[in-house]
Amino acid sequence: MCWHRRIIFECNHFAWGGEVCPCAIQKLYLAGEWSEPCDNMNSHPLHSLAVQTTCKRCLKQQTKLDGTMSRLKLVMKELNESLSRLKNEEKTEGEEVLPDIDEGLQEPASPVKKNNEQSLCSAIFVIPVTLTSNQGWRKIRP
Repeated sequence: MCWHRRIIFECNHFAWGGEVCPCAIQKLYLAGEWSEPCDNMNSHPLHSLAVQTTCKRCLKQQTKLDGTMSRLKLVMKELNESLSRLKNEEKTEGEEVLPDIDEGLQEPASPVKKNNEQSLCSAIFVIPVTLTSNQGWRKIRP
């Protein structure tokens, strides 16, 4: 394992720096006596440097997110303005199409139609039934 410098970013990602001390395998490779270089990298806290910046990948991601958020805010602002413009036009005509949030809903929240409410709210009678197999109680509607 070769010892390398390490840079730790604010986002807790890290990057490898230059080699501090090569291991025995790397020394043999540099001398031409070994076929493969050492691929194990290790760092020591004394050779680690913490910086107060973000890495390139996080910086690119943050820039993309900021652009998306600014476009979203612009679209939301345009939609809000067009909605308020539509509400003002409807108020001038005397009819308000879009209800305010404070006013509540105009129609009931349940999907039940008004003509079905009476049959849904009717009482259910339970009468005992005498059967030979003793199946128990049965529900009937009047």
